[in-house]
This record gives sequence, structure tokens and C-alpha cells, in this order.
Amino acid sequence: MNRKNRKVISLIISIFMTFSIFAGNMIQAKGEDMTQNQSPQLYPDIDKHWAEQYITNFSQKCLISGYPDGTFRPDSPITTAEFVTLINKTFGFKQIVSISFSDLAPSDWFAQEISKAKAQGYITGYEDGTFRHRTEISRQEAAVILCKVLKLHLSEKTEVLTKFKDADKIPEWSKLSLSTAVEAGYISGYPDGTIRPLGSISRAETVTILSRAVAALYKDPGVYGSEEEITEITGNVIISSDGVTLKNTIIHGNLYLSSGIGEGDVTLDTVTVNGRTIVSGGGKDSIHFKNFRCEEVIVIKTKGEIRIVAADDTSIQKLLFASAGYIEGEGEGIEEIYLLKPGQNILFDGNFDKVIVQAKVDIEVTGDTVIEYMELTEQSKDSEITINKGGIIKNLLIDAPASIRGEGKIQEAEVNVNGVSFEKKPDKLTLAEGVEVEIEEKEEKPRRKDDKPVKPEQAQFVRPDYLSYKDKLYVAYELQDKYGKQIPFYENTIESISVVIPDGTTISVTVEDNEIPYLYFCVANMPGTYTFTVVTKGEDAKSYLATLDWPEPVQAEVSFKAPAGAEAVFTPATEDAPAQVDFSKVTADKLLDWTSVKDGYYAIELKIERVNLSEDNVKFAYRVYQDGTDVMPEVKGDLDCQYVTTDWKTGLARMYYVLADGSLYQAKINVMSLTPRAEEPTAKPISNILEVIIEVN
Repeated sequence: MNRKNRKVISLIISIFMTFSIFAGNMIQAKGEDMTQNQSPQLYPDIDKHWAEQYITNFSQKCLISGYPDGTFRPDSPITTAEFVTLINKTFGFKQIVSISFSDLAPSDWFAQEISKAKAQGYITGYEDGTFRHRTEISRQEAAVILCKVLKLHLSEKTEVLTKFKDADKIPEWSKLSLSTAVEAGYISGYPDGTIRPLGSISRAETVTILSRAVAALYKDPGVYGSEEEITEITGNVIISSDGVTLKNTIIHGNLYLSSGIGEGDVTLDTVTVNGRTIVSGGGKDSIHFKNFRCEEVIVIKTKGEIRIVAADDTSIQKLLFASAGYIEGEGEGIEEIYLLKPGQNILFDGNFDKVIVQAKVDIEVTGDTVIEYMELTEQSKDSEITINKGGIIKNLLIDAPASIRGEGKIQEAEVNVNGVSFEKKPDKLTLAEGVEVEIEEKEEKPRRKDDKPVKPEQAQFVRPDYLSYKDKLYVAYELQDKYGKQIPFYENTIESISVVIPDGTTISVTVEDNEIPYLYFCVANMPGTYTFTVVTKGEDAKSYLATLDWPEPVQAEVSFKAPAGAEAVFTPATEDAPAQVDFSKVTADKLLDWTSVKDGYYAIELKIERVNLSEDNVKFAYRVYQDGTDVMPEVKGDLDCQYVTTDWKTGLARMYYVLADGSLYQAKINVMSLTPRAEEPTAKPISNILEVIIEVN
């Protein structure tokens, strides 16, 4: 690593539900009816059909299409593959998993849709290993799937089905789902008084039940809702995009924050939900509740961490948290929090009334956080609770073996089982009869400025992104702790950083900036594993250990392109040496003459194999010389070539190209000489100074 790289940092549950509903272009800013038909009908065979408005609306939103002959065939049955595809499009499901059905080929047009369905858990296939994609979906199967993707509470009251003449034909396995869908108004019967549970559901019926299930959708970033008036929406509401702010809205139904949000953020400002709020998308910036009202919020993001922020006059009676992440409470906005998913890391920051731990988890309580009551239930066996200095748990009830660490305070603790250890003794400790605990409290010593935490915590670098900074090419990484919380690289937060680079050398890095929170890692660094030890400042100072594996870029071969007659200047690469360029092998008249731009300015064109060097394809270009100097040349135009000019430097030049698809390529050229062979003894030598420029006219 060269001297410039040393300062680069300073420069700078099993619960399945990933809701992502309606992938079309519909935006419901004021709670309009999703069934509203605003355009002429699109297919001749739906004219005056009972489902015409639903079909037209879905078609306009690009959720479903007709057939090549221009028809829709509304009364035709829908196959399993078609049904799954429509569900995924409607709900915006994107996550895929590996699938292996014997009657499915990877090349089938619906293969990825089936993979998405399996990832969401609403289909599994048959016991014989088949999927049977051509099988028609029955009405009862549609009801079961709908209840799964909407995570509906299944109604135990099946009396609603007795009104149908063929109720006795409904099997037990679908009865609860079918009664729930009927009671909710999503599925209805036929004019003859039957419900036909075993009958195939038609294309028109499928579109209709999905339209009834969703009242409003927000699928594009933006601010929605009136500044002055309250908008009321009757039915379920889905937000399936990051960057959405919903304001001044009352929802008479459920609110789904879907997996379509990804790792982005959503803000709910003065929103009341008279149903449940189900969160399955969001990342480190995540979900912000401001003046929000809801009895029950369920967080069930299946992969990665999520941050929940309850601010201002928010009132959430019950938060069911089945994910990893960060819960921030301002005031007393969340009355009860239940931790449900085993193996997760959860961080608390703020003030909380009651936390009930019903799974084995790792909990961190930050400094200045106050939890009035925490209960470790029998299901939480072997959980670890870390209370940082300044953090307080006022009352702690322990009914399972656990480890309580940290320098924070526990005012009162009641322990009813053996196998509990405390690093610091609670102010008041009550033990059930026959119960013993381990106290590991150590003598507290004054902290010196140069003290470092003894045991580093694991951290990770995430979300790399290429960028140009001060004429260098970097990859920006974010450092996150085990809870998914960012550790910013600020001068006022970082005490020290040391890095073990691939050759085994340890170097120290000084952070001299309070504006750039990321690690800027130069692409020209040697490939291999970099091990970072990061020590933070303050009373809650910690030591973090994180590794960064930097792969060698894809190597691109170099070949000669132009001008004709100058081929002698170029020598292709061998196994032992990179390609060479030697201008001294030809006279100046054989080279591209750019002397009209600058005296003594000549060039050749090289082809970088497998790399299209046009302006539209190259996101960044960067060249590093053998002496450590570097340059970021501008790429412009459509010519697919790399120029070597007489103002480059001699020696080995490493060229890096970041392409539009995010891939990184490297090409090497050893420049032997940049002075053309003299035609006459009086010819003046060209300066032996080189600079890396990609210039396309």
C-alpha cells in the first residue's frame, strides 16, 4: 500500500412474510378505489363482463396481459404457473431461492416466478418432487395462498360457509382460509348459491380477489397525503418502494411495508392504522414512525437488519419484532416489545416500557437507554444481554439461563432459574429458593485515553460503491456492527485504526475528517485480505474487528488497433511480461499526429479485449504508474479504444475500468519509450513524462 493509501480513510421469523404488493404503476395518493376504471376497455372480450373494471385496471398497471390474438379470455381457468406469476407481480415479490422440481427446467419462462413463490413460503410443490405448473388453480387453493401472503389471522368461525349449498364439499385443510377470505369480502359465491371450492378459478376471478384485497398502493418514491387535510382509506394499504413518506392518513385496514422497500427507508408521519402494520422491508435507515398510531406492529424482515424509529407522539401498543436490527424510541411511544426470532442481534436506544424476550437473542442496551421492565421467558434460554455504561434496566425478570454483561445498571433483578451470570451485580437481587447466580463484577479502574477495549467485537463492511474522490478511484464501504448499526469513520468518533495488509504489514490510519463516514478503499491496493481493528471514542468506547477481502480485478488483454504502419511499437503480453509499447521503434509520421493540439503530441490506439471503452459503458477509468502517481482520465465519445500518448509516463501503467454493470477490469502496459525514432539527427526528443488519459474524439 503506497503512502497515499495510508490516509484513505481520513479522506474521506420461521415466520414467512415478505410483503411487496402490486408491482404496477398505480399510485394511491388519496385512497382511490383500486377497482376504479379510468380508461376504455382494452380487450374486446371483456366488454360488459362483470369483471371488466378489475381487468382493465390490472392491465393498465401492467400486472396482467392478454393473449397475442388481442383477447383476455376472462372466463378461462388460470394455471399454477400463471397464478404464481400474477401473485408475484401484484405483490412485488423479488427474492429468489434455489428450486429443483423434476418437471421444471431453468429455461422455462416461469421458473424464476416459482423460485420467488417458494422464497415467500406460499408454495412448496408436491411430495413427488414436481410442481405441476400446468395444473389449474382451484378456488380453495387461491384462498389459502391469499391468506398466506396477506398474513391474515385465520377465522375459527366457519359458520360463514354454511350459507353455501356446497359447503359440505369444502375439505378441512382449506376451510379456515376459505372462511377468512369470504368473511373479509375477498371471495364470494355464485348466483346459484354455491362457492365451488374445488372448481378452477378463472382469470377474471383471480384479478377480482386481488383487487379486493388491496385498496391503495405506493410504489414510487415521493411524499403522499395532504398537508392540510386528513385522507381516509378503507381497506389494506401497501408501500412497496423506498423513499416514501405518507402523511396525514387514516387507514381502515392493514398497512404493509413490503420487501420492495429493500434496504431503503419509509416515513409514516401522522398516520393512524386501524388494523395491523406489517413490516418486511427496510434497512439501516429504515422505518420512521412520527405521530403514528397503531395497536400492533409486526416486523418480520427475513434477511438482514432493520431499524425501527418511534418518534414524537407515536403510540404503538405492541411491537412484535422477528428480525435483527435496531429499535429506537423517543419518549414512550412503544408500550410493549416482543422479541420472537431466535439467533438475532437487537439493539435498543431510547426509552421503553416493557420488553419481553421469547427467543434466544443477543441484546445490546446503549448508554442513556432506559428500559422499565424486561422479561426473559423460558424460550429465551442462553440469551446474552449487554448493558452499556449509562444504560439502565429498572426491573429484570429472568426465567431462563442467560448472561448479563456490561457496565450498565440493573436496579432490581428477580432470578428464578440457575445458569444466570452477571458481570455487574444488580442494585437489588432476588433469587428463587435453591437458585444461585454467578457474579463476575471486577474492580472498576479509571479509564485512560490510551486504554483499548480488550475483546474486539465483530463488524462487517457492507454496500460497496465505486466513486471518484480527489482524482482517485475508490470503493466506499460502510462499517456496521453486529446489529447493523453504522460505525462512522469520523475524527470525533474514532480513537484509532490499524490495518494488517495482505503482506502481513500492520499500518496505522489517522482519521482527519468529520464529513465522510465511509472507508474509502483504493482499487489499486494489492489483492488479499485486510484486517481492520477500529477503536471508537467516548465512555462507551469499543473495539471492532472487521475483514475486507479485496479480489484481483478481472484481467483484460491488450492488443494493437491503430494506426496502420505503427504495429512495431506494440508487443503483446506473454506469461512472464505485460504488453509493451515502445514509440522509438517507429518514426513520428507512423503515429497518430496530434501536434495541432500540442507540440510533439503523438498517440496510438490499443484495444482492451472484453472491455467496451465507449462513454456509455465506462463509469470510471483510472491509471496508476509505477512510481505511484496516478490520474483519472475522462472518457468521452463512442470510440472503443485506449489511447497511449506521448505525455504518459514510462514504466508499468496499470489501468482500471469500472463498467456500467459494476464489474472492474484491469489492463497492464509497460511503456518502454515515448520518443519516436528520429528521422534526422537534429530531431528533438520528446519529454519523458507520461500521464494516463483516455480521450475519445
